[in-house]
Amino acid sequence: MYASLGMNMKSIVKYSSIAMVMQLSLGTMAVASDATKLNFSDVYQQYQAAAAANNGVDTLTYAQTAYELGLVKFGSDDINRAHLAYNLARALNQQGQWQQAYELLSAQIPAYQKTYGNNGLELIDVYIELGTASVPHHKRQQSYYRKALEIASAHKEQQPGMYAQIQLDVGALLLTVGAEKAKVIIEAQEYLTQHFAANDTKVITANYLAGKYYLSKGKFSQAVTEFERNLAVFAELKGATQPFELQTRAALIFALEKQGNSDAATEHCLAIGAMTPWADTQAQTPLFRVSPLYPMSLLQKGQEGFVELAITVNDMGFVTNPQVLNSQGGKAFERAAIAALSQWRYAPKFEQGVAVDSTTSVRLDFKTSE
Repeated sequence: MYASLGMNMKSIVKYSSIAMVMQLSLGTMAVASDATKLNFSDVYQQYQAAAAANNGVDTLTYAQTAYELGLVKFGSDDINRAHLAYNLARALNQQGQWQQAYELLSAQIPAYQKTYGNNGLELIDVYIELGTASVPHHKRQQSYYRKALEIASAHKEQQPGMYAQIQLDVGALLLTVGAEKAKVIIEAQEYLTQHFAANDTKVITANYLAGKYYLSKGKFSQAVTEFERNLAVFAELKGATQPFELQTRAALIFALEKQGNSDAATEHCLAIGAMTPWADTQAQTPLFRVSPLYPMSLLQKGQEGFVELAITVNDMGFVTNPQVLNSQGGKAFERAAIAALSQWRYAPKFEQGVAVDSTTSVRLDFKTSE
């Protein structure tokens, strides 16, 4: 949580990373809507319950209703109406309705600035949601994420821990849009590792994101170093962080393979295979893949095609024995597909605790439009 604001039983708190208190009285004022008497307090509590349960459809429904009732209850100029608009915009974002979220939330900025000032902590989440709502406009996304960082920076001296957490959260978002400013992850990691234990989730997350940042810059050796910081912690916690460990080992495989260190990557292929429940009906997903090179002669002709292959994933997670099942476009596509697949890595199948060979199939498409 970014803001340490008091909470009382009659306040409504919006669902966000900032525990922003909305000074709304949970009164019993009933408002007519579609010929049905609805109670604002009841609707908002239903919104809270749906949000807490991660029920996106119900969250959006109740956020919309609460917003409409709030317009009547509080009026169009009240800051509580802006908070309700934020809740609705966030619910719209979660359902991929970005344009509606952007139009609604951008109109609330003057109300937030009037109430909290241009650098109020309460604006951080608003700008983050506006960044999310700016999909697919990456420059606009980056602009809003940077605004959130600028506000946090104004509070750095008073709340350095909060600032580091915001750097980490916003840095992760900037990383998804390829922004150079994502480097704030490294600064956040430095602070968090100095002030929290190695097994604290904040530090584990910071190490992982630092590794992802270095991956994005092609600095594979540094990425490996950051990911490996967490391995000892995972061993100590003995499975409590398994989902995070799977992600970290998968990222390590990518970094090590990019370095040409397949032998070191094998350890992590085996670890993931041992940790992952196996069903005979499931398709194996590659942990590291290389795109096939488009044969230049066929690319120049604009010729497209595909290759379907059966492959064996051996007990070390390497691809062996590729066999063409079906193809279109010629032998050049087949050769390119086999060359690419020979570099892929998988988690091997485990039976009774032992890695074994398994078979799966892959289709690679060659399209000039991609």
